Amino acid sequence: MTAVAAPLDEERWQRLHETRLRGMIDAGDDPGVEGLVEIGYLLARGSKVVITPAGKAAHAEWARLADGTEEHAAARQAYDRFLIFDKQIKQLTTEWQMASAGVRSEGFSAEDWKLIDRLIAVHEKAAAALSALGRAVPRFAGYRPRLRHALQQLEDGDPKWFSGLTCDSYHTVWWHLHEDLLIALGISRSDDPNQ
Repeated sequence: MTAVAAPLDEERWQRLHETRLRGMIDAGDDPGVEGLVEIGYLLARGSKVVITPAGKAAHAEWARLADGTEEHAAARQAYDRFLIFDKQIKQLTTEWQMASAGVRSEGFSAEDWKLIDRLIAVHEKAAAALSALGRAVPRFAGYRPRLRHALQQLEDGDPKWFSGLTCDSYHTVWWHLHEDLLIALGISRSDDPNQ
C-alpha cells in the first residue's frame, strides 16, 4: 500500500524537492520548512534539515511523472540525450580535479582554459534538450540558468564553480539534474547506465 502524501502547497513541495536533491538544507526561519518538519517529512539536525523516509516516499509520489504523459515523454527524451552529455561532464570533472592537485591561486593555466572551453561546448550542445525539458516540465526550467550562472562564475575566474561542493557549481547542478531526471522517470541509480 502506498503512503498518501499530506496536502502541500507548491512552495512546500519545492522545499521538499530541494531537500531531497541537496541532501540537507538550512532550516532558517522558513515556515514552509517548519511545516514539513511538523508533518514528519523533514527532520531537524541542528540548523539543517534532512528528508525523512516518509518525506522521501511522499516526494517520490509527487515528483514521478506519470507514464504516457507528454511530460514523461519529454523527460525520457531529455534523459536519453542527457546520458551522452553526462559521460562528457564526468570526464571533464575528473580531468579538472586531477589538474587541480595544486591550488589555482594565481589564475587559470592554459590547460584549465581548455577544460573550461570543452565544458562550455558540452553545455551548448545540451542547451536544446534542457530548454525543451524546461518548457515541458516547469520544475526543470531552473537548471539551465543555474548551469549558465556556474559557467559565468567560472569564466570570471573562480575555480570552485567547476566542481566545488560549497556552491552551486556546474558539477553540483548537473548532479541535481541527473537525480531529478531519475526521480521523474522512476529509474533507480543502480539501473542508470552511467553508474
